[in-house]
Amino acid sequence: MAASNEPLSPLDSPPEVLTDLLLPVRVADIRFVLNRLTDIASGVTAGDEVNLTKSLDPTRVGMFGHSLGGSTTAQAMHDDPRTLAGVNLDGPLLGSVVTDGLNQPLLMLGNDNPRWLNRENWEPFWPNNSGAKIPLRLSGTEHMAFNDVGQILPQLVTGGLLAQATSESIIGNSDPRRVLDLQRTYLRAYFDLAFGRTEGDIADTITHLAQPGIYPHP
Repeated sequence: MAASNEPLSPLDSPPEVLTDLLLPVRVADIRFVLNRLTDIASGVTAGDEVNLTKSLDPTRVGMFGHSLGGSTTAQAMHDDPRTLAGVNLDGPLLGSVVTDGLNQPLLMLGNDNPRWLNRENWEPFWPNNSGAKIPLRLSGTEHMAFNDVGQILPQLVTGGLLAQATSESIIGNSDPRRVLDLQRTYLRAYFDLAFGRTEGDIADTITHLAQPGIYPHP
């Protein structure tokens, strides 16, 4: 059997495993965490030992995730309205959120060649979507550029432990520091808008942020 340079991810699972097993379990995990944090913030559960009671505001919850974590973000927002804003980093949209849409805003950042683009669930509008939906792409990237792998592989290349071509097939050929900076810039601006730290229309402001390397989809 030939070895692949492409790292396996949960998205390589059969579709029925993704939608019927992995996605529901991850959404349930998120809702469990939200319940626990809400209990701590309200004083129902002790949290003072880690100084969480005064720090948590369960009325201002945002979420982001990469790959299946991005899929989980969208479905968790659908199932639990406590999550007021979310970001999907290069993941497909799965589950009932695809047909039902969202009332909350969702920013989506995809790579240059994601296999789930040009499908109805990554287009700008769901038929039943009322929340802002902002699909953008980051040039020169592949799927794994949006997590820690994007920062680790170039170091392996520098150390002579990995071929440059192999690294580029996994994370793309963009400067990984630039990719990280762009993610930070867009996520910070998006959540600042979503939670009222800055004023403006979310979709218009993020779309017109227009940093080099980011372009709209489609």
